Amino acid sequence: MNKNIKILFIVLVVLVVAAFFPAIKKTIFKGKPVQRTTSVDLKNFTKESVQKVEIKQKETTQTLQLSNGEWQINGEKASQNKVAFFFGDIANTKIVKLASKNQDNHKKFDVDKDESIVLTFTNGNKNAVFYVGKQGSQADTFYMRKQGIANVYLVRSAIYEQLAQNASDWKEQKEEEEDESAKLELEK
Repeated sequence: MNKNIKILFIVLVVLVVAAFFPAIKKTIFKGKPVQRTTSVDLKNFTKESVQKVEIKQKETTQTLQLSNGEWQINGEKASQNKVAFFFGDIANTKIVKLASKNQDNHKKFDVDKDESIVLTFTNGNKNAVFYVGKQGSQADTFYMRKQGIANVYLVRSAIYEQLAQNASDWKEQKEEEEDESAKLELEK
């Protein structure tokens, strides 16, 4: 009888482990995470470490440049708040997954030289060039790769919409500021 109970106990334990194995496997073996440092890691590009950001689309180029302690867009004063939000969004860019290691897929993700938005960060005489491709299927996601590297990543960031802005969108909106000031005066 004791032997039968031991066998029954072992069978029960095996069945319980088999039933919970998928959950245990998921917890223990979470899969291979995307490397913490990838070619599209943008955390080092801060307002303090970058002197110039160039955003090239097919027919237009927007240049954000630090001059005498103030950011300018194409030579005119830019909204310092908008620039700060842009760099904040750069810092919050997250890698969702590695989408491709194959250079032949660059056109598929619009990260080739012809179809992409070319984003260049300049610090002194050093340039870091990234190709920003088409949007992903989820909100605030898009494909991106670094120049000279075949890997394409799906990233999550709010910068995609900012990259499509005109120069006038980067400037301070005096009318809006005056409207806000007038509203505040009326409320008093």
